[in-house]
Amino acid sequence: MVDPDLFTRFARLLAPHDGGLPLASGLCRACVQVLGARGGALTFAPVSVEQTTATTDDASTKRMEDLQEVLGEGPGLLAFGLGRVVSTVVGPQATSAALPVFSSAVGMLGLSATVVAVPARIGRHPLGALTLYQEVDDVPIRPDAAQPLADLSCAMLLASSTPLEQQWPDDSRRQRAIGMVIAQLRVTASDALAAMRARALARSCTLITVIDDVLGHRTSFDPSES
Repeated sequence: MVDPDLFTRFARLLAPHDGGLPLASGLCRACVQVLGARGGALTFAPVSVEQTTATTDDASTKRMEDLQEVLGEGPGLLAFGLGRVVSTVVGPQATSAALPVFSSAVGMLGLSATVVAVPARIGRHPLGALTLYQEVDDVPIRPDAAQPLADLSCAMLLASSTPLEQQWPDDSRRQRAIGMVIAQLRVTASDALAAMRARALARSCTLITVIDDVLGHRTSFDPSES
């Protein structure tokens, strides 16, 4: 049974929400604080070019979320795909059978976490995922507490009078980089993003680093320049 005080605490955290902060960021932070996580991410359309993600500010959360997108594997993606909660421990001393590549990559970076990911749904249709990161020794977050907050966040984003694309952190740099790679390779947006993910994987760097290098003309996908 869901704690009736859960939604009250969630609403109180959202009440002083900074109007200059995207709603998705405020919702993500409220979920993290109410549920007692170390960090978290709220993602919509996690398997498309239009993926939008709001994360808390801690570096390990941002790195693990970047890994999910680069590798195409991770707890948030799995929760979205299965339409149900995914709970796992990742790190140097933990190997997740459900997420072997992601778990290994996290361990190689010296990171560790207990992860609880739940689909963000309208009805029973997943539109994204709420991924929560805790210290390994923490008592795992209860799925029956995380799921209603993920669904409520999803409903609030869709019900807002502000256009959905304005409710997320600005991803114009990502879209500009995709456009530049499209022009260089003459491919679709999905293929351009896949090429950038592959470059990040090959260089063992973040997708953000590749995006910055594309925009800064420090790297090119133009075959004539290779």
